[in-house]
Amino acid sequence: ENTAPVMRCYLSSMRSRALPLRLSYCAPMFRYERPQSGRLREFTQIGVELMGSAEEASDVEVISIAHRLLNRLGITATLHINSLGDHACRAAYERALTDALSARAGELSEESRQRLERGNVLR
Repeated sequence: ENTAPVMRCYLSSMRSRALPLRLSYCAPMFRYERPQSGRLREFTQIGVELMGSAEEASDVEVISIAHRLLNRLGITATLHINSLGDHACRAAYERALTDALSARAGELSEESRQRLERGNVLR
């Protein structure tokens, strides 16, 4: 996960650059924990960061870059994009989901019931 180091770099030495700022990287990463079977401690990660824009088009740009890269590498991928919409739409959806789940609370797992009780149904 290279997002945090990229943000530290931006905050420490790139704040004078005009926004939005587009950065990319291809770098070795290291797992701190013991790797699972078949995984290596060191791996290479590529990433794109777009900072300073709240526009939905920025998300589309980053997703499009990733999709084009996969295609160029010969990897066929189908994108399935979902959204809960803006803040008002998300709040309305969360209320409707809470109502629906509350009606069926007895059928939910213990963890799901706890999330429902805490008001955290989207997790």
